[in-house]
Amino acid sequence: MKKIFLVFLILSAYNISAQVITGIVTDDNSESLPSVNIYVDGTNYSASTNINGVYTIKLAAGTHLVTYTFIGHSPELKTVTLKAGETQNINVQLKRESIYTDEVVVVGYGVQRKREITGSIESIDGKEIGNIPVPSFEAALQGQAAGVQVSTGSGLAGSGSLIRIRGVASISAGGDPLYVIDGIPISQDQFLRGNSGALNNNPLANINPQDIESIEILKDAA
Repeated sequence: MKKIFLVFLILSAYNISAQVITGIVTDDNSESLPSVNIYVDGTNYSASTNINGVYTIKLAAGTHLVTYTFIGHSPELKTVTLKAGETQNINVQLKRESIYTDEVVVVGYGVQRKREITGSIESIDGKEIGNIPVPSFEAALQGQAAGVQVSTGSGLAGSGSLIRIRGVASISAGGDPLYVIDGIPISQDQFLRGNSGALNNNPLANINPQDIESIEILKDAA
């Protein structure tokens, strides 16, 4: 019984002499930030804020360098000096950090940095072709981009156009370009049904020119 009572007294004395820092972490708009990482340099002490941005961390007596970090915000460093049994309330406001990334361009099926592209890419605003009366929107590309030749196949509504980019680039293969709409390749083959003899309707004719934001024409091997 005496040993148990002695241990209880030791634990009680330890709890009384614990040093604590607590507070709230907010952003530039004074809104609480949850899951902010808090660690003390040179020690194993660490903590994180709860959903209300509140944190509590126990430290040894002395001077400590406390670091607060959160994604998208600049880290904040605080020097804290604690006496035995002392509790300090430290509120921290993290500032948003501006991160600048390289400008990118979507090319075919992937994404490349603009500075790494060595080929020629022609961009046409959808407003430039939206009001031109043509059977299909690709016919309105005639004269819009250098090196792009567009010939109307027929006067039928929705009929496809013959497009050649920088002339005929192949002897044995077809010369039609690859159409990619919002990342999905579109086929314009004239016979998709084998030997049925039925012509394939122009899939580009179903696109409303008013719905086109922009058209990028890749004029080389890109």
